[in-house]
Amino acid sequence: MYRSLQKKIKIVKNSFNYYISEIKRTNRFQCILTLTPKSEKKLRFKAGQYAKFSFEGKAAIPLSIASDPSIQNIELHINRIKRSLQNKYFKKHNKVLIFGPYGSSYLRKRRNKTIIGIAGGTGLAPIKSITETYLNQGGKNQIHLYHGVKNEKNLYLEKYFRSLTKKYKNLRYTPTLLNPTGKTKKRIGYVTDVVCHDFKDFREIICYLAGPKLMVESAFQLLTKYGAKRKNIFSDQINE
Repeated sequence: MYRSLQKKIKIVKNSFNYYISEIKRTNRFQCILTLTPKSEKKLRFKAGQYAKFSFEGKAAIPLSIASDPSIQNIELHINRIKRSLQNKYFKKHNKVLIFGPYGSSYLRKRRNKTIIGIAGGTGLAPIKSITETYLNQGGKNQIHLYHGVKNEKNLYLEKYFRSLTKKYKNLRYTPTLLNPTGKTKKRIGYVTDVVCHDFKDFREIICYLAGPKLMVESAFQLLTKYGAKRKNIFSDQINE
């Protein structure tokens, strides 16, 4: 995914100048970047969309946006990468050129429909954007966020989402571990199986999927098997 950083890019008109204002290491495997616009010209996007990001003039890579579109800064969730690349390109104050937005897996406003967001790994980013935006806009429907990771070491933002469930009574947050390292009270197994255990009928549910390709494909097959309508399932596959 980050190999393309070694290539130069061509500048296009529809671009936005930002810089890295904060780098937060969530665990050994992920970090969160905060990007701040260098001028009043900022990227306008819908919750759940992605953009292409060029760090220090290198080739642009697609990344989902994790923040609410109404705020000024942009939040990105980055998988672990080679330390040499991290030290060179992901440094505070480094410039970032953004192209976009792209994607059709963005928040839809549909009455009386339960929302399910299924995320694998850093696929949490667009699901976080959708969840925050829906709640901040006063959405009252039930919204269920499932985050599947390998084990406890890969889990991040757990405290944040648990605090949101206390603030918003219509939010349910379920972290899922595929291979826990010890005893745990968390759900165990493939995140798609956990979702299908909790819901037997998806006919009146709208679903957003983000994460590894195999997870997204498996989720789509299971959801449609249990009644989900294709028009109510959304995903932009960019290999989160």
